[in-house]
Amino acid sequence: MNLEEYQNLLGMCWLNYNSLETTIRFYLMNYEKQSHHGLEINEGETCQEDYLTNYMTFRQLLDKYNGVVKNEFQIPNGKFIIKFRDSMAHGRTVTKDDFPMTVYIYSKPQKHVVKLEIKQELSKKYLESIATKLYHSIMIVDKALSKIK
Repeated sequence: MNLEEYQNLLGMCWLNYNSLETTIRFYLMNYEKQSHHGLEINEGETCQEDYLTNYMTFRQLLDKYNGVVKNEFQIPNGKFIIKFRDSMAHGRTVTKDDFPMTVYIYSKPQKHVVKLEIKQELSKKYLESIATKLYHSIMIVDKALSKIK
């Protein structure tokens, strides 16, 4: 895999993750019948907090979403998605000479000592599985959203 293919695959994963989070936020806004003003304002203006504008973590959003939808619309691979998101946001991504890269996540230090919590090779197979799981999760939430509109 060359650099451009690798970048495209990483970008697809990140775009799918962001799309999933936003779709969950829109589902929860519709579920709780919240107004959609956050996208209608200009920079510097204010609006009421809602699921689009709040600072809930993805884990909190996913727990809330899975707690209110029927079983058929629940996202079954949430822990896998959270691990990917946390790896991309907080990990140290390195490569020795070529692809694939490896991401490392360390614990918060305890007396100046850290534990390696995640070591994940970002192989083509792994990234393709992430992109697929994220895409399928988006489709599940989108189907749930269509039932409440």
